[in-house]
Amino acid sequence: PLLAAAAQASPPPESVTVPTIVVVAKRTEKELADCLARNCGVREDAIASIHHAQAQFANGEYPDARKTLLASLNRNRKAEDPRAMSALWHALARVTLHNGDREEHFRASLKAGSILARAQSVTPAERVRGEIQVADAWATMGESDNAARRYGEIEAAARARGEAELADMMKVRAIAVRSSYDGRPFARLALERLARD
Repeated sequence: PLLAAAAQASPPPESVTVPTIVVVAKRTEKELADCLARNCGVREDAIASIHHAQAQFANGEYPDARKTLLASLNRNRKAEDPRAMSALWHALARVTLHNGDREEHFRASLKAGSILARAQSVTPAERVRGEIQVADAWATMGESDNAARRYGEIEAAARARGEAELADMMKVRAIAVRSSYDGRPFARLALERLARD
């Protein structure tokens, strides 16, 4: 019994270990290929492409993940599915941020947010999320005035709709982005003013 317990407790030999990530990447590659072979729709293509890019990314294949997403964006460039297209651009933004390409990250983030912000076929909450993504993109690039102005516009619209929590969150974001330019004293005064209101 003691030897059986010891055998169960010891780890399996190294040769038995199969890298899960590689298995996932091969599976997602096949799923994407199957999708494309049957001329799947924009949404299916986007989902399969994002899943495959995530597997490639997890496997350290960053340039390949970027290529997978760009290929889907190119295939679907005339598509009229704002959710799918925004998701593809958002995924590309995440990959390019990790790669350290701030310009491409900014462009992809801006595109992801703009698609949702302008789309009429999405919910009002999704449009607001798109507007926030656009403001966040400007903030990421250090464009504090532009980002603060956009956060302010979202705040004003939220207050007009009676969404005080969202309005306050946008106010705090505007303060945070301005504090990077105007410094901590500005942030402290603005936050104290907000707390009094």
